[in-house]
Amino acid sequence: MKSIILILLLTFAAFSQNAKYDKFKDETTVLVEVKVKDNGKPRNKLDNLKLITAFSYDGQTLKNDIDSFVVEFSQGNQSWRFLRSHGLIMIVDGEREDFGKGDHEGEVMTRGVFERVTFLFSRKIFEKMVNAKTVELQLGPYEGFIDADNLAKLKAFYATGTK
Repeated sequence: MKSIILILLLTFAAFSQNAKYDKFKDETTVLVEVKVKDNGKPRNKLDNLKLITAFSYDGQTLKNDIDSFVVEFSQGNQSWRFLRSHGLIMIVDGEREDFGKGDHEGEVMTRGVFERVTFLFSRKIFEKMVNAKTVELQLGPYEGFIDADNLAKLKAFYATGTK
């Protein structure tokens, strides 16, 4: 199941928000991608860190609220950023949430490396995040935040997983 979600995350990565129905699996997957902004500290520069989140449900019509959300952080760079350190801590409206170490995957490309760090968020935590005024995060040694525009995209995405 996890590998299927990761493949779907990669498939949808080019889209802002998208829903795709697979008639052979009779399953719908909804996905959104937002940008994580860096905190302006030169040593923590995140360049192009993306947060991609997705959920799937049976059929074409959502029958129940989604219980959990796959949350993936991805970035391409010239060197490894999260190979040895890929824990996630978020500060959501001043409250600290420690998600521990995520599942790290990486691959060497022609001009550097591409890394993904994946977590599973409960509905309660995801709802808290999308309804927050401020969301700061530390992924490995790098710090950043999700701005209001991207939080609004995540909130709209979350609403699609609510019956």
